[in-house]
Amino acid sequence: MALITLPFDPANFVEDDPIDNQYFPMLRGNKWVYEEVDGPVVTERVTGETKNILGVNCTVVTVVEKEDGKVIEKTKDYYAQDEDGNVWYLGEDSRAKLE
Repeated sequence: MALITLPFDPANFVEDDPIDNQYFPMLRGNKWVYEEVDGPVVTERVTGETKNILGVNCTVVTVVEKEDGKVIEKTKDYYAQDEDGNVWYLGEDSRAKLE
């Protein structure tokens, strides 16, 4: 399997909020809820926050995973859009309940 590397240059990212990719738009306040049969409920919400990662201002998306009404994981996911409209995932800050 060949490794594909993409050039990463902070100058190629748009500074404007919001991410307006037609297939993965992230407008402030957008919310998605995913419910699995006999599984957790995952809620994602686009916040008004940004975080600078590697020189790129990222949109912060909170993700809360609940099982039986109890939070089992919380994350802040970081996304940015480049000048070509591609959405990049630049990591997350995760808090999981460990038992």
